[in-house]
Amino acid sequence: MSDDPFKDMPAAKAREAAFDADADVASYEILWPAGSVTRAVFHPGAFTVTYKQDGRIQRYLMIDGEWVAQDPEDVVAGKPVVRNEPGVIQRVVNLGTGDLEADKDQEGGRSKVWP
Repeated sequence: MSDDPFKDMPAAKAREAAFDADADVASYEILWPAGSVTRAVFHPGAFTVTYKQDGRIQRYLMIDGEWVAQDPEDVVAGKPVVRNEPGVIQRVVNLGTGDLEADKDQEGGRSKVWP
């Protein structure tokens, strides 16, 4: 893996809010201060993120051992963003000037998070 391009950025905070073993769904609460980045997260199945504020994010996907920037995205408060990308490892940067909060529902079990 290449050098970490995110090493000087503050880390976003996330916590597991609930896990429903019968439905195989984990729920998380995420707080991204402005300019922060999530830790690297492996997604075992489809997931939905619902932001509590409008904002702008940029996702980075791990492809062949390198972080590959995706196009920046505007997110809308209350509008769920559904991603069906099982097996993807990603980091997400808050490009906005304000904090972002979000709820995430992860299908297929718990997300795997790296420091």
